[in-house]
Amino acid sequence: MVYGRANFAKGVLNYSITTDNGEGKDIFKNAYPVGVDLNCVLASGKATVGFSGYNSGGWTNSDVSVGDGSPKSGVLPWMERDHFSVMNGYVEGKLDRLTLQFEVATADHKAIRNVDDVLNLVENAGLNDAQRARFLIDPAGAVDAANVNLNGDYQIQTWYMRAGYSIESRLGEFGPYVQWDYYSNPETVNKKSFGGDAEAGDSDDGKFNKSTVGLVYRPVPEVAFKFDGSQHYYKYHGEDVNYTELRFDVSYTFGL
Repeated sequence: MVYGRANFAKGVLNYSITTDNGEGKDIFKNAYPVGVDLNCVLASGKATVGFSGYNSGGWTNSDVSVGDGSPKSGVLPWMERDHFSVMNGYVEGKLDRLTLQFEVATADHKAIRNVDDVLNLVENAGLNDAQRARFLIDPAGAVDAANVNLNGDYQIQTWYMRAGYSIESRLGEFGPYVQWDYYSNPETVNKKSFGGDAEAGDSDDGKFNKSTVGLVYRPVPEVAFKFDGSQHYYKYHGEDVNYTELRFDVSYTFGL
């Protein structure tokens, strides 16, 4: 890793460049992964703009097999090999007690599927019609090696925007906020045990949106109570589906 910071008239630039021996179960020869992170803090911390990126630097594979859960690496379990890159940009601005945030990320995968693993998915992972059409050349045909679509190229896209406000009182700090999330992953499946995603994998096209309204209450700086509610939106069998989720969290920060 090489990292550091540079001061200039209106702010501070923080940077780092990293490399490692790659992700996955097996290390492919001639793979040289590189990660980059840059962020610029402006106006005494009132504004932050940042970028981060990662490239696998060559072919890599998953760290788990199909049926063994979700991977920790960036490669899905049913891929024979994958060459991928990730790019992420974010911005945060503070205006008095108001905080605005926006972040967007994309991951581009050039991959080749494994025949046996795809057959395992089709037979045991409960795929919907759109997923079956993605993995098989002829979705109505026989489930055999000759019918497997080996082209595993796909792109993940996600973004969120958030606005929060801080209200100080004798009882502590109250922080109401609103947020919108978007996620798209056409390659995923539903079952997490197969390395899938229970929400994007349940939709027809691997996409979902989520709106959130919440409140954070801090009676003292170390303790936070958070209550929020989200509405989820996606398409299933061509129809719009939505449902509500409520959450309550309590956290304590050590060392303040």
